[in-house]
Amino acid sequence: MCAKRLNTALESEGAEFLVLGNLLIQGVPAYKSYRHNIGHDLVAVNPDRNTSVRLEVKSRWASDAHWNMGMKEAGATDFYVYVRLNRGNRYGSAPAKDTAPHFYVIPEKTADGLPKTGWGQARLKHLPDVELYRDRWDLIIDFLGRV
Repeated sequence: MCAKRLNTALESEGAEFLVLGNLLIQGVPAYKSYRHNIGHDLVAVNPDRNTSVRLEVKSRWASDAHWNMGMKEAGATDFYVYVRLNRGNRYGSAPAKDTAPHFYVIPEKTADGLPKTGWGQARLKHLPDVELYRDRWDLIIDFLGRV
């Protein structure tokens, strides 16, 4: 018997707003895309340089969630922001010590070059040091040309 799939729709929406809020705090004008927009969830802009960046937010509810991330078609987004919400444990591992969400800002080209699962998900655990991407809002800012 399969375990019932956890409905995390609200948490997923919340993750998008968390990323949006972090960008705004960094001084980056950003907007949530219309629902079901193919390829990206948020758009960040630099109106002075007339540049924009598309962001796809991928979130995991559990602290013990796997490090796989669903991918969009190549070129559909510029960055993936992988959010570990750390809302609890699903698979019975020890409780997480840090319950604050963790944000990993990963350029699309970096994610595209990673090994994939059978379902086409990028295996983030194969990044040489995934922690180098944690809270790297500067990658987005630099892409926009300094806001």
